[in-house]
Amino acid sequence: MAAGGYLPPALAAGFTQGELAVLAVVALEVGKRGTCTLALGHMAALAGVSETTAKRALRQARTLGLVTVEERRLSRSRNDTNVLRVASREWAAWLRLRLPRGNHAGLCPPGGQVAPPTNIRVSSPTSEARWKPGQGLAAHPNRASRPIARRAGA
Repeated sequence: MAAGGYLPPALAAGFTQGELAVLAVVALEVGKRGTCTLALGHMAALAGVSETTAKRALRQARTLGLVTVEERRLSRSRNDTNVLRVASREWAAWLRLRLPRGNHAGLCPPGGQVAPPTNIRVSSPTSEARWKPGQGLAAHPNRASRPIARRAGA
């Protein structure tokens, strides 16, 4: 997962392989749902690292301004899982290029606008322009009209 390229190379240079795996889990979750609300132990298990490595990765990413962490306190001793969002414009742009088209839920940076997808249809060529068997190469619209020169003896 760490080698999946979910972080730009310039940003990835400051993290270990285990920390990159945790950030890849965060990136995939943010891409799918818009935020990452996975528990720390769950992120660590998905990345294949210890909870301490996951904590260190999130602390460093928060310090560098890559993610924002919203703590959800319920009562004095009970908390819900933290909400992680991608805060870096560079990382968000990188993920928009890396993730499949349907997985761009939470990658619009704050203040940015998401343009609706365009529905472009490619029309098929008309029946006159289609090449039909038996017409030869010159009748094909994408072929040159000059004949193909053949070598003697071939």
